[in-house]
Amino acid sequence: MTEHSGQPAPTVWVLLGHRSGDNGQALALAAALGWPFVPKRLRYNRLHHAPNWLLGATRRHTGPASDPIEPPWPDLVVAVGKRSVPVARWIRRRSAGRTALVQIGRPFAPLRDFDLIVTTPQYGLPPRANVLELLLPLNRPDPAAMTAAAEVWAPRLAHLPRPWTVVLVGGRSAPYRMDASAGAALVAEAAAVRHGGSLLVTTSPRTPPAAADAIAAALQPPSFLHRWAPNAENPYPALMALADAFLVTADSASMLAEAASTGRPVAVFEPGPPRPSIRPPGAVWRWLARSGIATPPRNMARLQSAVRIAGGAVPGSRDDLARTVDRVKALLLRPGLDYMSAALPDAAPKEAVE
Repeated sequence: MTEHSGQPAPTVWVLLGHRSGDNGQALALAAALGWPFVPKRLRYNRLHHAPNWLLGATRRHTGPASDPIEPPWPDLVVAVGKRSVPVARWIRRRSAGRTALVQIGRPFAPLRDFDLIVTTPQYGLPPRANVLELLLPLNRPDPAAMTAAAEVWAPRLAHLPRPWTVVLVGGRSAPYRMDASAGAALVAEAAAVRHGGSLLVTTSPRTPPAAADAIAAALQPPSFLHRWAPNAENPYPALMALADAFLVTADSASMLAEAASTGRPVAVFEPGPPRPSIRPPGAVWRWLARSGIATPPRNMARLQSAVRIAGGAVPGSRDDLARTVDRVKALLLRPGLDYMSAALPDAAPKEAVE
């Protein structure tokens, strides 16, 4: 595979962590670029709890079960989540600055250290030339997986009357709580928003047992409940394909994005009032974010407002991935220039820490 100007396709690494939603965004972007890419799964030790401004550029916080991180270094690293940031910066240092860094989410590191930061409204990152704010996260359900799973699960669910309202249950995630009372309230709201038919409910790895127990106790027929368990058969891809409408707990940006990407109506459930937070003035937050020291608490209301547009069918959300691909390719594929020639002038990495 070659690109214009006779250049070979760039080499791409995708740094993967422990969160499936985060990994889904990074893999969706890498696949959409159309270049060969190598997933690099990272495992972490206790040092990952240290702030990124203290860790710097290092892989000391990774464990021996991580995939090898060794030369030849890639032209591009796509990473997501706080923990991957020190490794991405370390790779750039080892490549003598040649490797481009694309970070998804919020890096908790100086924004100038990245060629592109792909973020969404809930993080409130300050405007900057290398910050691309999308309407929704890049999570997209895998169409092939959805189709295959639907073929398996549709006969099992066929006894339930239509329409099917699928309820996607997350868990504790700032600023929201998910406990027994929230589980019961979720079922009550699901019963109120459905228009006849059945409720199809699935919990997730983050759903506390007390909340799952409350959901099971409150759920009335006709309904279906899947309680997530390790290594158990998971109907999630099938439910994404078969749903007529969704109710999604507000804590999960990834599930909101996946549901909205189907084009079917999406309602949002807030599991209890958000925890209050103490916030310094906006100018202080912007300075903290630019410096990589801190960012404002997630403001999920901004994300939810996007999902509520047109009852969940969000205009323009499907264009976000294409916009991001264009920005990434602009970094690497300027005719007559090296891949890294389009990097921002202040994107030079700091000294690496072994």
